[in-house]
Amino acid sequence: MGFTLIGQTVLTNRGGIVMSSFGDLNRVNTNIQSLNAQLSLNRINRDLGESQLRLSTGLRINRAEDDTAGFSMATKLRSRVTGLTEALGNAGDAKAMLDISESSFDAIFDNLLEMKALATRAGTDSMGDGERVIIGEQIAALGNVINDTAAQTIYQDKALLGGDPNNPNNPLRFNFLIGERGQDIVSVDLDRVDIDMLFEKSNALQSVGTTTVSDWDIENADDTATHIAIKVGSSVGSEKHIIKLTESMDEASDFASLTVAQAMVDDINNRGINHVTASLQVDEDGDYIRDVDGHYTLVLNNTSTETVTFSLLHASGSSATASYDQVGPTDLEVPAADDPNNRLDFENRGMGPGGAWTAADFRSFIADVDKAIESMMSRVNTIGIAQSSLTIREETLTQTITANRSAVSRIMDTDFAKEQSESVRLQILQQTATAALAQANMGPQAVLGFLG
Repeated sequence: MGFTLIGQTVLTNRGGIVMSSFGDLNRVNTNIQSLNAQLSLNRINRDLGESQLRLSTGLRINRAEDDTAGFSMATKLRSRVTGLTEALGNAGDAKAMLDISESSFDAIFDNLLEMKALATRAGTDSMGDGERVIIGEQIAALGNVINDTAAQTIYQDKALLGGDPNNPNNPLRFNFLIGERGQDIVSVDLDRVDIDMLFEKSNALQSVGTTTVSDWDIENADDTATHIAIKVGSSVGSEKHIIKLTESMDEASDFASLTVAQAMVDDINNRGINHVTASLQVDEDGDYIRDVDGHYTLVLNNTSTETVTFSLLHASGSSATASYDQVGPTDLEVPAADDPNNRLDFENRGMGPGGAWTAADFRSFIADVDKAIESMMSRVNTIGIAQSSLTIREETLTQTITANRSAVSRIMDTDFAKEQSESVRLQILQQTATAALAQANMGPQAVLGFLG
């Protein structure tokens, strides 16, 4: 214990707390007892005010000066809680978006199952040709419903089932931020859904940008098609090509000749016209498909954004001054590749007369429907896995938010039981300090006895 003498006042240091001794009561200009009582009362009033502030706000730290380190830690934790709370909302939004996709998948499944039922009904020989036509129309209508359902599956102005806008054949990727950091990502790929994708290799698919023909009629028996004209676009200045056929055509039955049909394919492809190709239709085993009349099926493909027109021509005169007359009743048009009206067609390319669909055709189509159902099951599986992952992330985020808020509470919030006890103590000290100050102020009056 050390002490310092200041006039008649001794300051002692006990346990690190500076305490002043009583001054000389015989001196009245400086009332040391009153000053000490005032200092003590001021401290008590300050502590009592802070205690009452904690009780009124419920916060242990109301200003940074109350606990600088604690305030800094709590601020960082609150920042994290804010990010995690928003991430939890993101997870909920992501699940809502996937729920919309799944509901569309349910509707598409229903249509595919109805297609299978109708195809099974039409696949028996006890069904009449007229009834098969009606069933084909019903199945085609269901295909249009599938296209419409997919096109109308939209969330926040995004077509969920349209594939990548830059390349529809690629899936559309969604990156969901499910965490407070930029790398806390859950990615989901949604494949395009429409008739063109589900029935990609089906003989019933009238694909976008494709036209098939098995009997390109020659208008007059005297005319022979010696050339084919290909025009890309419909404007006056559109690109146009006239190609001499290696094997000329003089009647519809020429499509029954593999030599003539393949020669036309080669003539078109060897010209190297951008966006235009030709092929002969084949089945899953790679065998050429022929109709009931024995005609091969020519497939004309267009990958441009404009309609392509094919015409058969008869050339007269020398090659330098040749004139061309069109033969055949009509031009063949191949729609643009971005034409959204891909559809199922049960009026052509069947094995019956004129391409009509037979019971055997519908039996083959049942396998196409089964493949479409399997394709949809794969898409549903993708969504199910993503939803499960998001559900787990939601639970983890909720637990993490709770833990961080608990940490903030321990740092920032008032312990009311402890604080109330401290407040009562300070109120008692306030009363005793006030009484002590009153007594100290009366002390100097004792010198009046010397003057009496």
